[in-house]
Amino acid sequence: MAKHKAPTEVTLVGPEEKSALAEFVERHWPKAAVLAVLVTAVILFTSYRRQQAQQETDQSWSTLVEALSPSQLTGRLVGDPEELDKLAQQLQGTHAGPWALFLEAESLYEQERAEEAARVIERLVAAYPDHALVKQKFPFEGSVTDLSLPERLRKVYDAEITWRAAHPGLYVNPEPPAGAPRVRIRTDKGDVVVALYTDRAPKTSENFLKLAGEGYYDGTHVHRVAPNLLVEAGDPASREGDSETWGEVGADYTLEKEDTGLSNFAGYMGMVTLEGQEGPNGSLFYWTAGPLHMLNRQNVVFAKVLEGQDVVKAISEAATEPPIPVPLEPITILGTDVLPGA
Repeated sequence: MAKHKAPTEVTLVGPEEKSALAEFVERHWPKAAVLAVLVTAVILFTSYRRQQAQQETDQSWSTLVEALSPSQLTGRLVGDPEELDKLAQQLQGTHAGPWALFLEAESLYEQERAEEAARVIERLVAAYPDHALVKQKFPFEGSVTDLSLPERLRKVYDAEITWRAAHPGLYVNPEPPAGAPRVRIRTDKGDVVVALYTDRAPKTSENFLKLAGEGYYDGTHVHRVAPNLLVEAGDPASREGDSETWGEVGADYTLEKEDTGLSNFAGYMGMVTLEGQEGPNGSLFYWTAGPLHMLNRQNVVFAKVLEGQDVVKAISEAATEPPIPVPLEPITILGTDVLPGA
């Protein structure tokens, strides 16, 4: 006879009898819920901070890059040192902060301001001693030991400072002669006063004095700018017509190219030699907002800026629509005044 298994005994738990797990959950679920919310909040906040930090990093680089442009002399990225100095303070503590100081130093050096550049490098090292830009070393030609970029730049800047001190005549033009005639060029951005080198560029000076006395430049416009480098004007055709053609012709005559021995340091005035012409154009002139030695053999320096170099610099920074270097907002020469010699 087959045997049957005994039925399994099942015990039913009444409402008043609860398992230990159930009791634990019932007793502690409010705390667990709060803990879960806190954990979730921490995760979300951490993720948010990472995302925000990345956005801040991206923004710091964007802010710095917007202040830079390729140098027309070397092709390196440079900017206005004063603007970069402000950015270095604004971006302090960001990834782009130390690079703002580094590029400020390079931009100062580009403008032949080696002593100021050296001081900025000192600020960089003091403010970011543990940054890779300061600590990482590289082999450089001519150096026995590896150097960091700031160390390398300090050597370059110090050598420049020493050389300039030993050869002052190579880095500054002589003063205009005593009693040299002066001309005030009035623009709608401010006045620029220049003294003429009548001893070194007598014919060029005579021509400019004649045009200035006749009001030749009245109502003409600046037709070319290069930030912190150059301001060019003097084309009678710039009073009207297509601005893209301004500066192409100028006066209908050229001048004899005088060997003045003067260089295009910042703060000087010269006459423009157009392509294909042996001597400078009769009316086109320029001011140097920064050193422009690439023009030394091409153009003729004939005057020094005595007042208004800040005006020259501001005009050089006028907004343009590349590749056309004409200021988007016209900058007008209101008139010229021939002044007696000092």
